[in-house]
Amino acid sequence: INVNQGRSDADLRFNEFVQYLRTVSKANKIVPAASNPGSQWLRKVLNSPYFTAFSAACIAANAVIMLTDHADATPQYQRLVNVQNDLFYVILVVEVVLRFIADGP
Repeated sequence: INVNQGRSDADLRFNEFVQYLRTVSKANKIVPAASNPGSQWLRKVLNSPYFTAFSAACIAANAVIMLTDHADATPQYQRLVNVQNDLFYVILVVEVVLRFIADGP
């Protein structure tokens, strides 16, 4: 058991920093979230656990395929890597555009 937990200089500075972040994040909410029904519905969909899992799965699959890239790849494998890179890029762009729409005015 650490008897100095929360009392060391580093702990005190960290707690001050966390408190500062909480006050700054509350003060920087300049633009309120969009209030129209379409944006609210889209925000609900984008923040759902299913969409979050889909997005994370896309990132993981992209990373795995990129990690398997090698110097002596066959032309078919290179085509597969290029197609999956393009596919995941399009998915990312669509997600960003949807997030702009959901958080817009």
